[in-house]
Amino acid sequence: MAEAACKWATSSAFGGSPNNDTQLVIKGDYMPSSKDTLTLRYTYDTVNASPLNLNGLPDFDAQVSGPSYNAGITETHLFSPRVVNELRLSSSRISFAFTDLNNPLTLGPQINISGLSGFGANGLFPQGRTHDTYQYQDSVSWNTGKHSFKFGVDLTQIKVVDQIPANTFGSINYGNGGNFSGLANFIDNFSGTGGSISRFFGSPVTRPQYFYQNYYAQDTWKIKSI
Repeated sequence: MAEAACKWATSSAFGGSPNNDTQLVIKGDYMPSSKDTLTLRYTYDTVNASPLNLNGLPDFDAQVSGPSYNAGITETHLFSPRVVNELRLSSSRISFAFTDLNNPLTLGPQINISGLSGFGANGLFPQGRTHDTYQYQDSVSWNTGKHSFKFGVDLTQIKVVDQIPANTFGSINYGNGGNFSGLANFIDNFSGTGGSISRFFGSPVTRPQYFYQNYYAQDTWKIKSI
């Protein structure tokens, strides 16, 4: 016996801004025997949205894009009318990139001018998040007499690759000073009083990994019949 269902959807609006959002959901059930049941599921979503509101000048807005998915399989096995085993295997991923590369000037330093709106790459971009999760779960239920026992294990591994916010392209701040405004100092390429130049050096990518182990056992004891 087998059953399957599939759902697909797409949209092109996100807060009134251009966007492509595609979603896919697949679910299926299969019974290879009277004692076994398999359940499969898969969900997928990908988005490409623009812009993020950074209060910047036109063409300096950031975009967020990337896919995410979740896949899993569950196997239920009936050893006897009193003993049932349930096994779950799953995998999921989120992977999003936040970029600010719509304008060629974003490849240069961010320019900040005292009293005016600056331009250039925002120091928070680019950045990204990629998290992969793998999970194994197994539980056994055993009913005997007035007792209902349950034993199980849950193992999870998480792999992370994050590009953290860093001042990758650098920044130049033009301040007032020398009897000139910040704009005049910018035109003269003079930082002015309180001006500064900064830039991040090194890799902004971090790769932590986590492994979790969880074990449990429980007994539900029915003292007397109701």
